[in-house]
Amino acid sequence: PAFAPAPAAESARQALAQLTPQVSEMMKQVAQDLKKTQQETQAAADQAEQNKPVEEVAKQAQELQPKAEDNAEKMASLQAALRQEANAAQLDQDAQRQMSRTADVALEQMRQKTPEIAQNLQQAAQAAQSKPQAQSLQKAADAQQQTAAALDQLAQNMAKTEKGEALTEKDLAAAEKMEQDLTSLNAVESRLIASEKWIDIPLKKQDHSHVNLDAHSEGEPADYYRTMFDLIALAFDADITRSVAFMLNREDGMGISDTFPIKLGLKKTHHYLSHATDKEGQLAFAKYDLFLSQQLAHFFQRMNEYKDRDGTILDNTIVLYGSGASTTHNPKNLPTLVAGGGKLGLKHGQYWRKDYARMSNMYLSILRSLGLAQEAFADSASTLSSSIFTRS
Repeated sequence: PAFAPAPAAESARQALAQLTPQVSEMMKQVAQDLKKTQQETQAAADQAEQNKPVEEVAKQAQELQPKAEDNAEKMASLQAALRQEANAAQLDQDAQRQMSRTADVALEQMRQKTPEIAQNLQQAAQAAQSKPQAQSLQKAADAQQQTAAALDQLAQNMAKTEKGEALTEKDLAAAEKMEQDLTSLNAVESRLIASEKWIDIPLKKQDHSHVNLDAHSEGEPADYYRTMFDLIALAFDADITRSVAFMLNREDGMGISDTFPIKLGLKKTHHYLSHATDKEGQLAFAKYDLFLSQQLAHFFQRMNEYKDRDGTILDNTIVLYGSGASTTHNPKNLPTLVAGGGKLGLKHGQYWRKDYARMSNMYLSILRSLGLAQEAFADSASTLSSSIFTRS
């Protein structure tokens, strides 16, 4: 049930009456301590930037390390108190429990910065030159600044919910932005860490003699497209990337490829042909579609030539080709091609159509085929009820 009987609810409120003010005060104190440490770290970074003696700044960095460790321990204690509060608020304290959960997630993200801060302070203490010393200290100061600001916002929201006050739209927007910022920064840091690991890993030896590096968008359309597809296939083969988005034609009559049909002798631009209603114009558009399909076939052939641990690169890649708009920019009746993925459960050689089927259902099916256990994607209602995706 969503709400417990009144006596039990009252008992929970009494338990929270003593706990929540302590948590709120703890959060404010930790935020203040973090801010103070951040100011000291920023001051040391500024001194290093001003080429103050490396030894003096290194001593400051050493003195900051135990303070950063102490801040990390306080955040751990605060997180434990928050979890205790969330467990106590299991009856009619929905808003309190939700805020505790939000704060718990935020604190966990903040705590993940602890090793980074410690590493940067240690690097600053061991640096032999001012420039790398300043860079390390600035990174630590930035991480501390974001953590302190986020904690301060959490403390304000917690104080309001503890008093039974409803959070304003501004409060909710600030909390949402904080969560987005933390998530975004963590994602960027994760990508940077992953990229750094690749620096010392030699690239796979490849034969790229077939790539026409002289091709460009002002030349032959086929040369341009095939060179782009060759480069994409090489990138997949070398495992430089796991995903690529390539726009062959823009839908607004702009871009480098709009005049490609004219270069192929079809007399009209791509955008003009896409709105053609006469037989001659539609036939020309069909010829251009055939041309694009031939470039895709070239891409599939390249992907099928490269071997993966289990099958070919194409077997372990899902290729989606299509458009987000049909004639007159109607987001319905969108012909879409799905290729590859033979080792990911996809079954090809078939044509599937269902009126009013959502594209987002197909996107969810692709995610499931890739092993991503997403419950939904955008406005998806389910996965596709077809035999194309056997793992969705």
